[in-house]
Amino acid sequence: QKIEKEANSNEFQYKQNLELASMDIQNGDTLLLRGIASDQYEKDGEKRQATLSEPRRIRIVDQETFEQNIRQQTNILRQNITRLEMGQKENINEQKTENTIQTQKSLSDRIEQAQKTTQRLTKRLSKNGMKDSNIAEALNEVDQQATRASSHSQNASQQLQKTTTGDSGALQKARKEQNETLQAIQAMLDILDRDDDAAGAQRRTEKLGETISKLRKDLQQVAPTTAGRTV
Repeated sequence: QKIEKEANSNEFQYKQNLELASMDIQNGDTLLLRGIASDQYEKDGEKRQATLSEPRRIRIVDQETFEQNIRQQTNILRQNITRLEMGQKENINEQKTENTIQTQKSLSDRIEQAQKTTQRLTKRLSKNGMKDSNIAEALNEVDQQATRASSHSQNASQQLQKTTTGDSGALQKARKEQNETLQAIQAMLDILDRDDDAAGAQRRTEKLGETISKLRKDLQQVAPTTAGRTV
């Protein structure tokens, strides 16, 4: 597809959705995409040579395979959030203020990274037509709790910093913010656990349905050969 557009700077960006449904592709296929860029620059009557991009590979998978991949990454996210929970609990019980300040800042950074992962997975689901799926809804809830956890963790860091200037009430406020952070982190885990339980139940139901369907098919094949017989 040829695209002509005036560029007013040294950089130009173009975005367009690729409609895979209109292509003759199947599960397991790989698409190779390359872009060719050229401009109107000429020197001595000769145009500048076009630039060819590196190939971009897109692997085609069915929805079941895609969702399995997302859930594998969600399991890794859950492990990271579990470590956040442990870290926050330990930091609440830490007695040395200087250690608590540094650790709380580190926890805030890790909460931010967990939220970025959550948002990245949600975006992938949306781009692949699964924005209304159960896993997408769960990740949206996790994102909301991550925002809450991040806010309370940053507040805790601010209060802990005030303890170094002799603010007598800062430590109590910091502990309250830390506990709010912990509750938000635990809520993130609860959401992921509920979604995993629901997904597991759905997989078991689908497996049972497949088994029943196979038994019916087997009975239909056997019925003509056993009709009228006495066992």
